[in-house]
Amino acid sequence: MQNVMNAVPQELTARATSAYASISGTISPGGLFFLLLVVAVLCYLFVVHYTLYDNEKKSVNTVDVARQLQSIKEEHQEYPLRNFYIKTALNCCCLGEWKNNYVDMVALEHVIAQGYRCLDFEVYSLSDTPIVGASSQAKNFYHTETFNHLDFMEVCKKINERAFSVAPNYNDPLLISLRIKSKNRNKEFIQRIIACIKTFGDRLLGPEYNYEFGGQNLGMIPVKNFMGKVIIMVDISNATVKSGCAEKPEFSSNCLHQYINIGATSPFMHVLDFTLKVKNAPSMNELIEHNKKNMSIVFPDSPFETNVNFHVAKIFGCQLIGMMALVEDANLKKCNQVFSDERCAFKLKPPELCYQPVVIETPDPQNPELSFATRNYKTDYATWKV
Repeated sequence: MQNVMNAVPQELTARATSAYASISGTISPGGLFFLLLVVAVLCYLFVVHYTLYDNEKKSVNTVDVARQLQSIKEEHQEYPLRNFYIKTALNCCCLGEWKNNYVDMVALEHVIAQGYRCLDFEVYSLSDTPIVGASSQAKNFYHTETFNHLDFMEVCKKINERAFSVAPNYNDPLLISLRIKSKNRNKEFIQRIIACIKTFGDRLLGPEYNYEFGGQNLGMIPVKNFMGKVIIMVDISNATVKSGCAEKPEFSSNCLHQYINIGATSPFMHVLDFTLKVKNAPSMNELIEHNKKNMSIVFPDSPFETNVNFHVAKIFGCQLIGMMALVEDANLKKCNQVFSDERCAFKLKPPELCYQPVVIETPDPQNPELSFATRNYKTDYATWKV
């Protein structure tokens, strides 16, 4: 046995020597030097790539878990969904910025542990398989700008595994925001997205909430109806969302729209770029009034390197103020502090930013003597009605 083990390295050495001799006989010394230089550079880049990736993952594990967050107080559960600021993480599998970076389950575990209850993802198509990546280009429907990608099915399984167990606020509603970054309308691709959504099982809302709540405003429903449930929110501006939907429900096996509870870019859920549509909004009052009755999700400005100013978006009543959870800057700290002080990922908006229905008081009972009913009058000489 020992002789066999000794023979293996000797055989490899002999093969390497033979290969070197054959190459050196056909390539000039200068060419051989260039080839070795290329190999050395590739090895260096691989080591740097692996080291950066490993360091990014390790840095995530140094962030404290938001153990102070609790589920929504029982007395607040009567309020509608639109009345809350909700802790929101954008592209929550990213280890940092959205370009020239990595996506990893470690990042997803981090945002769940931090108590984020709106998880946003960009979903791309790879050979009809939905994958999670990220891009700094809002209209990029073709490829991710991250060095790697994740299988969307595995992402959904991870959410299902941790968001309702190890999360500090595991009983709160969970919004899953999907931006389909593909024009792929193949039924295989759409069916696989649906299969991923179905991994949430009975945590999904009932059929009465399908098809964007039947065209109604989900934001007006009390949050108590969504405790421990998953709300599916999808950007419906992509025609792929409705491409597999037939007129008859029995032929809708590949209809993604059937599983959507809130349609982003719909009248009930606006998608806002921070600088253009929030900070420099054409009409402050119009935005505030919209957010009283409906909802908005706010995104940072391209190329998505800095988080939005949470307090600016907050004063306009925007409910889903999206943060890049691993881009640690002053804006992220302010956001985290707001929810930490509240000790909840659902913070009630102030009354002046919430819709206050006009209630007409019940009028006083009518005096029978003042009734407009027909009355009979009679004298000794005549009778009549008035």
